[in-house]
Amino acid sequence: MLRPPRPLSTAALVAVLLVSAVIAGAILKYRIAQDHAVAAALADALSAPRMIFDGRTLEARFDAVVDEIAATRHQRPEQIRDALERFAAGGMFGNERGGYDTVLAQLATRRFETAIGSARDLANSQRSELPAWRMLTLAAVLELGRGRAVAAEPLLAQAFELANRSEQLDTPAAASLLSAYGAMQLLRSQPAEAEPFLRRATSILTKAPGPDKRDRERVLAHFAQSISAQGYPEEAAALR
Repeated sequence: MLRPPRPLSTAALVAVLLVSAVIAGAILKYRIAQDHAVAAALADALSAPRMIFDGRTLEARFDAVVDEIAATRHQRPEQIRDALERFAAGGMFGNERGGYDTVLAQLATRRFETAIGSARDLANSQRSELPAWRMLTLAAVLELGRGRAVAAEPLLAQAFELANRSEQLDTPAAASLLSAYGAMQLLRSQPAEAEPFLRRATSILTKAPGPDKRDRERVLAHFAQSISAQGYPEEAAALR
């Protein structure tokens, strides 16, 4: 004769609940960390050299970046969009946002205009986990994605000054700043002014092992364009 199972003791029940809570908390914490990583990758990719002045609107760039992140992580674009939406909505440990997280959440929800303002404010208040010059560069790239070179120029100038003062202009992180500056001069039909910025960005990306190959190709193409436009097509062709 089968006997009915004995009910768990209070101590056993508490232990089961505690283990379940710990497991659930660990899963939630992992999910939040992953969502944060996706949001940060989005911001980095939007300001990557290959995304600067590529003829696309900011919305189109956003969609292209989502596809790239999905391919890199071997996930579907819908999964990346879900992660961005979760990050923007917050969670048990993510409702209170501040600093760079605020900008990430705004980018995740495609609130680009608000993100531009937040990035500017963070750069001035120095409340970001990123250096002020990187926040200014991100704001400038977003302005450029809106087709507003006039608004981007003072941001890039300020970012350049701060990065130079802190001796960061020769780091891989500065490649986006330098390439944005150079590409903006190309748009203004000023190839001679663009060349030194693009030459420096090319040198950085050539030596650095980390940057994406496509970043190097984009900067190299702009560099070659600046040389060709000054009347040296053969030298430019050797770079392609």
